[in-house]
Amino acid sequence: MTGVSLVTYYFIGQYRENEFMQQLEQKAFTIADILFQSNETGVGFVDEIEKNTKNDFHEERILVFNEKHKLIYNSGSNLPVEYSEAMLSKVEKNKAFRKQFPEYEIFAKSYEEKGKKLIVMISAYDKYGMATLNRMQYILLFSTVLGISFLIFFSFIIVEKSLLPIYLLNDEMEDITENNLRKEIAFQSRNNDEVTRLSTSYNKMLLRLADAFENQKLFVQHASHELRTPLSVMLLELDNALVSADDVSKPVLISLKEELLKLIDLTNSLLLLSKLANERKGVTALAEVRIDEVLFDIAEEVMSHDSKNKIKIELNGFENEEMLHVNGNPILLKIMFRNLIENACKYAQDNTAIIRITLHTSKLAIHISNDGQTIAISEQPQIFNPLFRASNSVESKGFGVGLSIVKRIAEYHRAAVDYTINEKGENQFSVLF
Repeated sequence: MTGVSLVTYYFIGQYRENEFMQQLEQKAFTIADILFQSNETGVGFVDEIEKNTKNDFHEERILVFNEKHKLIYNSGSNLPVEYSEAMLSKVEKNKAFRKQFPEYEIFAKSYEEKGKKLIVMISAYDKYGMATLNRMQYILLFSTVLGISFLIFFSFIIVEKSLLPIYLLNDEMEDITENNLRKEIAFQSRNNDEVTRLSTSYNKMLLRLADAFENQKLFVQHASHELRTPLSVMLLELDNALVSADDVSKPVLISLKEELLKLIDLTNSLLLLSKLANERKGVTALAEVRIDEVLFDIAEEVMSHDSKNKIKIELNGFENEEMLHVNGNPILLKIMFRNLIENACKYAQDNTAIIRITLHTSKLAIHISNDGQTIAISEQPQIFNPLFRASNSVESKGFGVGLSIVKRIAEYHRAAVDYTINEKGENQFSVLF
């Protein structure tokens, strides 16, 4: 667009210059012709010529030189005209001379007739031509800006229209989670284009992923379930062996029992994770549960289990008891909060966990914090992944499945759980219902 305007402006400028020079040349020829046909070269005669000349130019000045380059006529305009002997010689040699200055334009030509030589030089300013050219400049500038604006506008519309299928496809993809991998993308364009083929390929990929996840879940579920019976039998045999064990073998059996209990706990956790993962629509056994009562019960159990554990519960901003009620599964909620509270006590410097029950933007929020070593920023996105253990917990016992269970249970209750470092620099897990 800009290139076209520049080219247009250039050719219009060339046309104006050529046309004006032709007008100057025509007047120079007329003056020379009259002078050749007359024996007079006086001022009065040339003045008479000027009065009767068709063209009258702005800031016009006429200079006439004889064959000896002597100025024989000067129209007397105040407009300065630069000329030299070298210029006149050049005109005489080339027969014509033309040049454009910022303030004026010059045309000069050498004429000869019947042995008589004259050089006629006319300088003038093309007032109307330059005004037209300036107007054309503004018109082209405006047209360019307008054209570019329309081009950008329509390009945006075209691009937006072209990308609309991509936006729709992206919206469909964002609704896909690990719990609905078999949900196909329903997007179809009018034509069998690249977007349609992409959606088809994506659907096929989702089905392959769903099969892979399903096989993985089934394997974990079956393997964990098959392990429960032999593990229970082993635990029973160890208990029986401990009854009759001597002082030498008893410590070994006790150690084996502790490790076996850890393995049983891991197996039960994996079974719970598998069960939660297979329940796509969430837990059906839901009831109205009062959160503060659940938390008080868990706190009492955790402190009874280990006398070193200390738990403080704070309630803030509740006008009535109804605000403390949520629709959920009591057993699963106890599992979720017990994991969070036990972790808070385990990793606290003095085994103290702080529980704050508040309202956050009209949502029930439970914040569980401690003053232990915080989790590294690089590790925070992974803490809810199964079997992941942060660097601040490597010296503690555990398998890294507790927070995964917490995450699953929260999702079933349409709740959000996250980890932050609060304003006091403490670890804080928050659950929002």
